[in-house]
Formats: sequence, structure tokens, C-alpha cells
Amino acid sequence: MWLKKLNIQTKLKWISKAKTRGKLLDFGAGNGAFVQAAADKGWNTVAFDFSETAKKILSKKGISQINETHQNDKYDAITLWHVFEHLPNPEQHLNRFYEALSPGGILVLALPNYSAWDAKHYGAFWAAYDVPRHLWHYNKTAVFGLAKKAGFNVLKTYNMFW
Repeated sequence: MWLKKLNIQTKLKWISKAKTRGKLLDFGAGNGAFVQAAADKGWNTVAFDFSETAKKILSKKGISQINETHQNDKYDAITLWHVFEHLPNPEQHLNRFYEALSPGGILVLALPNYSAWDAKHYGAFWAAYDVPRHLWHYNKTAVFGLAKKAGFNVLKTYNMFW
């Protein structure tokens, strides 16, 4: 439990280097732990998840949800914590995220990197290959290319431990 809290606090610290408050969309919110922690830090939060099970959990916790991003929705931060690799049509999603950000808004993607040390170490047994749930496998060059094509500038990258 303490490791999960530490991980969430680390994520919030990274985001606070670019933005400290505003409207935050956690896309692929799962059990809502991150979005709750962001709300506790003063963010105006909303969650999205495809999973009906996750939607029920989010509802039970009283977390505000959306069913899709609308053209007029604007966010200061959009986060995807190990969600992007599950999305069909990644370019389409990046374009939608770009349009949904307020001027100066940030998109935060956390995803496995198949060029990382642990991927090389474990080879074919690397857990993050996770086929068929992971539809795509990225390295930094691939993600940066997709992001640039959608209009994003990469500000910073961090390695996630745990």
C-alpha cells in the first residue's frame, strides 16, 4: 500500500513541475486512486474508463466521470497511466487529446518502453509485452514521433520504477 501511495505522489510531483492546478482528466482511471489523489491536491478532476467494472468502482467512490471527450471540453492536464498501449488508433487519440488541452496544457503518458533495460534483460519474457492486451509496443523515438505529429512538444521524460 505504501508503494502505491509513493508512486501516486511521484506522479503528482512530476505533473506539478509543469502545472499545479486546473482541470485534470485521468483517461483510463481504473480504480480512481490517482484521480482521487489529484483531487486531494486541489485539481478539478474527471475520470474516463472503458471498463464497466472500473466505471462502477469510480461511481461508488463518487468520482466525476465522462463517457467521451467532447469538442468543447478543455483540460489543463490529461493523464494516461499505462493506458496508451491499449488504445486502438493511437494517432487519432493523440489528436483528440491535443484538441482537448487548454493552451499550455500538458499530456502525460506512462507506458512500457521496449528499449528499456528490463525489456532487454527479460527478452521474450518481459511482462510488459502483455499480448494481446497491449495493442502496441513503443520506445521513446516512436512515442516522440507520434506526439510531434499530433502537435505536441515533449517537455520531459521520466523513468517509472515499480
